[in-house]
Parts: sequence; structure tokens; C-alpha cells
Amino acid sequence: WSLDKQVKEIWMKTWYTSDLHFCHRNIVQYTKRSEVVTQEDHDEWLIDLWNSQVKPGDTVWHMGDFAFNKRKVEQFTAITDRLNGNKKFIRGNHDDKDVLKKSGFEWYDLKGGSITIGEKIREHVVMCHYPMAIWDKQHHGSFMLHGHSHGSYNPANGKILDVGLDSAYNILGEHRFFTDEDILNYMATRDVQILDHHNDRTKQ
Repeated sequence: WSLDKQVKEIWMKTWYTSDLHFCHRNIVQYTKRSEVVTQEDHDEWLIDLWNSQVKPGDTVWHMGDFAFNKRKVEQFTAITDRLNGNKKFIRGNHDDKDVLKKSGFEWYDLKGGSITIGEKIREHVVMCHYPMAIWDKQHHGSFMLHGHSHGSYNPANGKILDVGLDSAYNILGEHRFFTDEDILNYMATRDVQILDHHNDRTKQ
């Protein structure tokens, strides 16, 4: 282990986002992105936004709807080749499964398990394009990260967060990706919510 490698690992970050909607002809008028960018410039704005935050050694979890109706892997990779970082995808309703399979990127329909957020390993984090009312280990305080809703789904309780770009605008006041710190700070303000029979007594 060289000092250079240790320094690189210290400074590598993980980012979370969703619903960028590259190549979507109407996304700007449907969202508050209209306040900062025109539809004509939207794709280039997304690329600049991505690369202004994400460094080459960072990791990005994208929670679905990366590009709108992209049916050819060449079209998909023409965009991803311009984006920094190690890209991991949760498939959304506008993401083509065959394209993701051929792209060579790590991708899932649903991802659950232990991941590091900040300096702590979270024992269970569930990531899906769609928000869930009930998810695994919810009663133990596990996190649910999702997209799809463009910031319009705001349950009163539960450790659940829409990490999409439009949600970031609502919560953080700007169009940007969520960091580990953003997620931990947000979840710290939310109570564990139990909506079914699962509780500490069931040991499930």
C-alpha cells in the first residue's frame, strides 16, 4: 500500500442521483430545471453538472431513468464515455435492459445489502428506482434510496429518500448529486417507521 494509494482512497467519494433523463425532449418544461437551463442545452448541462462534482476515481449510483428511450448501446455509451467516475445503475422504467446488459456496467433492478455511507458500513440499504412503503430491515432503521418521483413523493416518516436531481433541488436548494453526508444528515431527521408486523419482537 503506497501513500499515493492511501491518499486516493481517502479522497474518493460516492455520489447518488437519479432521473437525469438524458435525451428527453420535454424534461425541462416538466421540472424546475427550466429555471436554470433550456431544453436545447439540457444534455450538455447534465454532463457539465456530473463532471463538476464527480472525479475520475469516484463512484456514482444512478437510481434509474438515465436516458430516455435509448435502444442502442452505442447511444448509451456515447453519453457515459463523457462522464467521470465508476458508474453503477439501478434500472428505471425508461432504461433498456438489453442496453444495460451490453454496456458492461454494473446494474441491478433492485439492490439490497451492506454498503459504506460515510465512514460507517450501513448493515442494510435498499436501492430501487421506485419508492417502497415497506422494505427489508425497515424496522431496524435501514435506508431506502430511490428515484422515479422527481421530488414529488414526500412521506412524512421513514428513512427513505428520493436521490433524484429534482429532489435535490427541493431538499438541498440546487441541482446536484447527493453525497454520503447529505444522506446521513437527511436520514438523521427522520424516524423509523413500521407499517406492518415486522418489529423487534419478530426478529425478522
